[in-house]
Amino acid sequence: MSKEELLDILDETGELTGLLENRKLVHEKGMWHRSVHVWFFDENKLLLQRRTDTKESFPGMYDASVAGHVEAGESCLDAAVRETLEELGIAILPEKLIWLGCQRLVIIHKERNFISREYNYIYLYRSDFKTISVDYDTDEISDVIWCDVKELEKELICNNKMYCVQKIEIALLNQYLNE
Repeated sequence: MSKEELLDILDETGELTGLLENRKLVHEKGMWHRSVHVWFFDENKLLLQRRTDTKESFPGMYDASVAGHVEAGESCLDAAVRETLEELGIAILPEKLIWLGCQRLVIIHKERNFISREYNYIYLYRSDFKTISVDYDTDEISDVIWCDVKELEKELICNNKMYCVQKIEIALLNQYLNE
């Protein structure tokens, strides 16, 4: 993440407003912006990242394989490729990203003065990851694990506090896999 990461500001319907603002102010004021999640999938398992304890939102919790902001002027697809390289050290092919959907997400941490109102664009990346080395950014991620999709669903149903995965994302994934 650059020191002065600029984000496109959206209206409540997810449309670009033409305004730009720095990430810190976006989260202080709770301005709408875009983010991406990329799910790595291999043999019915998902790669999960464990966020570092210093993250502003969901510290120490397991999340999507890749999660990050769409920078100002950047497409969601380009952000997904960039964030994957930054967070996991993996160069992916944009044409192999499968768009699963978009969700409106609001995260509020009053004690941290952090409000995130985002449109989260969700992608799936299928590949044989046995041959890929994950070299994750230790400033962002403390661990990565492979988790069976059904096992993750059970954990989410039980509201396991180790996960910040949104149930809608797993539903979108299952919808795609069952087509």
